[in-house]
Amino acid sequence: MALATVSLGIQAQLVKQQMKPQQGPKPHRSMAAPALAEGNGIWWGYYDGVGERSALGVQSAETYYQAIRIDPTNATLVGKTITKVRIYLRELRILDGVSLWLSTTLPDTPKDADVALVELKTDELSGGDEGDYYNGMPTDITLPSPYTVTEKGVYVGLTYTVTDASSNAGQYPIVTTYGVDEVPNALFLKTSLSVPTWEDMSQQGFGNLAMQLFVEGDFAGNGASVVGVDELVVASGQTVNRNVTFNNAGSNGISSIDYTITAGGVESELQHLDLPAPFGIFGGNVAVKLPFTGAEEAGKSQVTISVKKVNGEDNEVTEGASFTTEMTTVARKVERKAVVEEFTGLTCGWCPRGIVGMEKAREHFGDQFIGIAVHGFSSASTDAMTYLNTGAYARIFSGSAPACHLNRSYGEIDPKEGYSGSIISDIQEDLDNVAAKVDVSVDGEFSEDNKKVNAHAQVEALSDDSYTVAFAVVADGLSGSGSGWIQYNYYYQYTPAQVGDPDLMEFCKGGSYGKSSVPGLKFNDAMMVSSYVSGNNKVETLGTMTTGQVEEREYTLTLPTRTSLKTALASAIEEGRVYIVALVIDGNGRITNAAKAQVQAATTAIQGVSSNTGTTEVARYNADGVRLQAPARGINIVRMSDGTVRKVVVE
Repeated sequence: MALATVSLGIQAQLVKQQMKPQQGPKPHRSMAAPALAEGNGIWWGYYDGVGERSALGVQSAETYYQAIRIDPTNATLVGKTITKVRIYLRELRILDGVSLWLSTTLPDTPKDADVALVELKTDELSGGDEGDYYNGMPTDITLPSPYTVTEKGVYVGLTYTVTDASSNAGQYPIVTTYGVDEVPNALFLKTSLSVPTWEDMSQQGFGNLAMQLFVEGDFAGNGASVVGVDELVVASGQTVNRNVTFNNAGSNGISSIDYTITAGGVESELQHLDLPAPFGIFGGNVAVKLPFTGAEEAGKSQVTISVKKVNGEDNEVTEGASFTTEMTTVARKVERKAVVEEFTGLTCGWCPRGIVGMEKAREHFGDQFIGIAVHGFSSASTDAMTYLNTGAYARIFSGSAPACHLNRSYGEIDPKEGYSGSIISDIQEDLDNVAAKVDVSVDGEFSEDNKKVNAHAQVEALSDDSYTVAFAVVADGLSGSGSGWIQYNYYYQYTPAQVGDPDLMEFCKGGSYGKSSVPGLKFNDAMMVSSYVSGNNKVETLGTMTTGQVEEREYTLTLPTRTSLKTALASAIEEGRVYIVALVIDGNGRITNAAKAQVQAATTAIQGVSSNTGTTEVARYNADGVRLQAPARGINIVRMSDGTVRKVVVE
């Protein structure tokens, strides 16, 4: 079995080929032309016909349905005519019932396609014997009737039945891209058994479907529009480099762009940018970094990027040639934390990749890294750290593992590969080019019986916005014995050379953890409890804050008491390896900043103790964290004006 990303939503092991087989050739590099003009048409797709290809499958003999989509919002392609489709197939002798279809909706079967169905004969297709053309061969299929794309958009799909899954090609029959940016609408999938309903697998780490469409019509030669800009949060006077995404609407591709940036009502002089490499995918998007400078005063302002020239010629595209976005300028620059929330579990055999990724980030960034490992993939009987209401944590995970979010800003990504190929690079990019909208501090204290954590956060707004604060308790160095502490490992089957990732070599064949089940690991960043209940954050919202406004919030979190976790958690508490985390989330749902602190031991005091430092009582709570208006019998938790916390016994 090859390397995999396992999706709980699919309830099957959908696996992608990420390495060379032991006896196989190097990945095949197609000699087909990229998406450039041919006569009155252009080859278009989420695969350019040149890059390396990979393979994907569920490892059993089933019927596979796969598709890409031209989205109705793609103004470059709507109204154009599809005349041919280029498909990629592996081992033909194990395929039956190969058909190509077009439909405005995803059909249950090819016969349900509402645009076109082309049944194909394998002796008219290109493929290869076992071991040959490891990543598929192209075949061009001419449609019986050309199809003009309407405002409904269109799905273009390929269906076949794998009759024998004993070979590599039978286990991984779907040909996909390898090592390129994954984009929306690039991979829809279902199978007859393992994936019984259509799943949108775009941007989930499986690659883009290797398929191209020959589209005819009137096309611009040199044209580009702006389709998006990364979030712009900049300190006053600071210059950052952020990705601007351009759409190639010209048959000549994009080699260079001349553009202006309008900020504060003032348009810049014409700026020239040569792309690192020519981009030739017609209708495709390419992201390029452009510099943006914060305004002189804090606040929100409009920024417009306008494409004036493409390849040195006037931009032939008018619609979408300019794009306006909002830039937030913060009052001052403060240290920002990188929060990585990971979805993981001990029965996830690919999750050692997540363990390695999180540990590398901890080591590289130190205190600027805050990890929250949500153990939710496995049941509590097989994972002692399982958060019993994992579905009740913030609703940010799809169910695939390992997976993570970086400051909830980039969608679900791999905790080691990130979205760029390196989570380390992604974190560094985010820390360097996104300013924090708030300054935040946090502290926490155990209850006297160590069953609860009383959390307190102070937040200062550096930009007008609406904010919420959420709390989580994490623990380091957790370990134990028994079935609830054994990490599954699928990498043991492969040599380091096969995997091609030196960071994973200890989990590979011959490594110190090179076994299918690995006991004795110590787990860091494991979330014990959070302020989320049934997916909702129970901490009182901070609401809309203005620049300079300071707010405080308290919340009491109850620690888990499961027997399988009890000893490990008690040890972590005793050794000072339990931490309170405060996450501040802005109105866009992004974590704009966070803080982490060691949870302190309970302090006790007797009612009537006085202070000669001039501090005064600012808030009082009972042992359950409920705020009191006056002293009440029992343990009272008193917060002083200098930020200290005192435990008072009221008789």
